[in-house]
Amino acid sequence: METVKTMDCLAKTDVVGIFKLLSVLFPQSAKNFTGVDSFARDAWYEMVKDLPKELVAEAIKSYAASHVFAPSIAEIRTEVLKAANPELQIGADEAWGMVRKAISKYGSSSRENYLKMTAEMPVQVMRCIENLGWRNICMSEEPDMVRAHFYRAYDAQINRESQSALVPESVKNRLQRLAGAENRAQIEG
Repeated sequence: METVKTMDCLAKTDVVGIFKLLSVLFPQSAKNFTGVDSFARDAWYEMVKDLPKELVAEAIKSYAASHVFAPSIAEIRTEVLKAANPELQIGADEAWGMVRKAISKYGSSSRENYLKMTAEMPVQVMRCIENLGWRNICMSEEPDMVRAHFYRAYDAQINRESQSALVPESVKNRLQRLAGAENRAQIEG
């Protein structure tokens, strides 16, 4: 989760505090978080160590406001992702509205206007614009078809980025290393 790298991430000792908070906010699940062995603490730490401790605590509180049972690690990471990356919460309708507004404001004529637009647009919206082609979007004689393509591309983009952001970098890196080693073993074998 790139947006949150500037805050202090969790320390291994902070996991105990997370467990206490979860026990207090979700008393029916308290037994799951008290007397936890070091293996469970280490597993939790591995999955949340890249998250800012302030955001984790607030994400748990936010989750507690609308849920009865304690969150999983995935649910905590999802709450942090929502807080840290509001641009990933922009729906396809809103994103398309931004595109329509940019067409009215900038048109398709000059590179200078295109550069101005890129500075104002969320990155995810710009990726879809670039994939579909700005001139194609502006000049299309079938705007409903372009809108449908944009919606599909945008939803896929947001889903991909959200799913990627949920997996800790350390886990992604280990998976890539292991997959690389497996591929080399298959090639050599």
